[in-house]
Amino acid sequence: MGTAYVLTRLASGRRAAGEFLRSGFLHMAGGWDHLLFIAGVLLLAREFERGVKLLSLFALGHSLTLVAATLAG
Repeated sequence: MGTAYVLTRLASGRRAAGEFLRSGFLHMAGGWDHLLFIAGVLLLAREFERGVKLLSLFALGHSLTLVAATLAG
């Protein structure tokens, strides 16, 4: 494996990650139920930083269950 191959794969991975983040953001911003969920978590957390942590953990857990469901067939 040459350096050019590794750099190409790295750039491709970053591009894919960026597209997934963009797609996820548009998905969240496009639905009232998603926006209300975010607002509710932030209000109940009472601290913005804590709310962001809770939302991040939810997103991680949600992503893991989607990956597991996809791999399980």
